[in-house]
Amino acid sequence: MHIKNQVAMKYLFKMSFLGIDQAYIAMQNRKNSPSNIKYEKSASSCRIRYKKILNTHEDLKKKQIKTAIKSFQFVPEELLHIPFRALVEPLGKGAFLKLGSNLTSNIKTRDIINYINEEIDAPSKIIKEVSSFKSQAIASIVFHSHAFINHDLIHKEHDTLDYLFPLEKTTNEISNILSNSLPSKHWQEGDLDEYQFNPHPIKNLTIDAMTQLRRWKEDSFSQILHECKFLPKFLGVINENYNISDIEYPINIKKLSIYTISSLSNRNNVKNKIPVLYNLGLQSIGSILLLEKKYRVLFNSNYSASIIKKIENSIL
Repeated sequence: MHIKNQVAMKYLFKMSFLGIDQAYIAMQNRKNSPSNIKYEKSASSCRIRYKKILNTHEDLKKKQIKTAIKSFQFVPEELLHIPFRALVEPLGKGAFLKLGSNLTSNIKTRDIINYINEEIDAPSKIIKEVSSFKSQAIASIVFHSHAFINHDLIHKEHDTLDYLFPLEKTTNEISNILSNSLPSKHWQEGDLDEYQFNPHPIKNLTIDAMTQLRRWKEDSFSQILHECKFLPKFLGVINENYNISDIEYPINIKKLSIYTISSLSNRNNVKNKIPVLYNLGLQSIGSILLLEKKYRVLFNSNYSASIIKKIENSIL
């Protein structure tokens, strides 16, 4: 399904800030006013790679921009059946963010797109009370569409984060390295046996996450895992609750942005922690697997520093 309207420049900037390359590329075709030029200039400093991302050949550059703009009009079929209330974070503000708790789950993303495209009336009167609803909704749907489509990218933030394992390492190789680097009583945690994850989230584990999450309290891990467990049922995909490591956990839910939890959660601690996880490289629902107890040793203040050192030495 396609969205007819364009994403506002300020939201392209916000998406660029969140590491969406296509947003920065799309901005190149919108530098038609002082404010838009300012947005693009600010976005160029959000990632080192943005300064090199555009091809210097003019015809190829135009093709890149056209492709980026077109990508912002497409919404994956799987997202159309998701309650729109799950997609309000992280780009909205004010009353728009409250739709996460105020909208009913029977209003799907498809309904909102049809409303944006002026094919139906507003599916809820609450929507009409939200200032700039359509521009915020377009940006939100586009963000989550890109997150869903690109959930399997490896080392996406290579210029901002330090990844623990080199890009070329296979899951089996990482498993062997982990088993030899973990404390003796935790060697079994190196067995990456969750074959239903492709790629395995361990490939995107960052040193940044291991360093910062070791200061987290147990409640922060357990609350996020709890919300993740109930997410598929809340979204109306299945009628049972499963841990993220269970083979029954729906594959398409794993592909969603981690911000879907933030949109739906009533816990302030969870809402505050989701942007932290995103910025540390845990950006999809599937990546939450690394927060389970099996992998908690990686974020343990007694072990994380020595694990990092052993792994770095073994790779050299």
